[in-house]
Amino acid sequence: MKNIFWLLCLLFVTSCGTKTDGETSETEINDNKDSIIDNVIVANPLTALEEQILSNPESPNGYYKRALYYKNQYKFKNAVDDINRALKLAPESAAMNYAKADIQYAAAMYKGDISLLDQAEIYLNYALEYDSINSDALLLLAELKAAYSEPDKAMIYVNRVLKENQYLPRPYYVKGKIYESLGNMKLAESSYQTAIEMDANYYAAMIQLGWIYAQQESDLAITYYDAALEIYPESMEAIRNKGLYLHFANKPLEARIYFYKMLEIDSTFEEAYFNIGNTYVGIYRDHMLQYTKDTIVEKALENFQKAVDINPRYVQAWYNLGLGNEIKGDKQTAREVYNYILSIETNYEPAIEGLNRL
Repeated sequence: MKNIFWLLCLLFVTSCGTKTDGETSETEINDNKDSIIDNVIVANPLTALEEQILSNPESPNGYYKRALYYKNQYKFKNAVDDINRALKLAPESAAMNYAKADIQYAAAMYKGDISLLDQAEIYLNYALEYDSINSDALLLLAELKAAYSEPDKAMIYVNRVLKENQYLPRPYYVKGKIYESLGNMKLAESSYQTAIEMDANYYAAMIQLGWIYAQQESDLAITYYDAALEIYPESMEAIRNKGLYLHFANKPLEARIYFYKMLEIDSTFEEAYFNIGNTYVGIYRDHMLQYTKDTIVEKALENFQKAVDINPRYVQAWYNLGLGNEIKGDKQTAREVYNYILSIETNYEPAIEGLNRL
């Protein structure tokens, strides 16, 4: 049973190479006299965005910006609701259709749900119908093709944008992601560096470089995550990735600082609680401080419970909750948790293995 406890560490969510809260739009799109896009990366606090909506509820701008804010916080349902409101007000806007595609793409990457990519492609086609040379839509289409394992088609779209303007940073960023999908990390790194040369504040590329170095277990990962945070201190991706890197570098106390920072930005972000729970596992594993096994298990379970309270379909957190109860000797609760997981995801192998252990 002692060895089972450390399986908790294996369920740490690490999709850090998929979320792109640092991507910025190359396109400035106008709705009559008002700019719909000030900056795709919404730096405004949520309260300011809500005030903008209240002051002009018939304008798509506020809903659009709040949708992007929610996307960057990984609140995809809220983001979709807002961008749908914006689309009702501006159905033929290339910007709005692109944003809907961008949100669906981000959700697909985050959830690992490829079916959402089909929805993203539909709205990208709408965006290109209204603006056939929209570089953002072409580049996101390139990312979609890379996700569909069609790198050659993806590169065609990137090169089409570069033919128009070779000094934009995002095409090089997308090239980097295509090379990553091919497993060519050397060319990916070079492409991200070029994106930064084009725009010294292009922190999405810094985050991806951090991810590449994290795979190499190099502390250069921290250097790039910190550089991204200098530019965008509330980048959930950079904060999260830095925390994950520290955790896997056997620095759970330092890692926990960054997961709590995520909660300062969004107190309902379930993955932060999940990751905090795992830092307690790391503390016990490394015999740090004076924690007892029972204290560590309770602290971990408390945070896993918070994660599933927020997201009842968070199977990784449910599994860790079941495993913690199994370790405590509460086999009945563990069995109930594993069965509940299988009601959500019928072929979830860890839960099946858990039931076989009981």
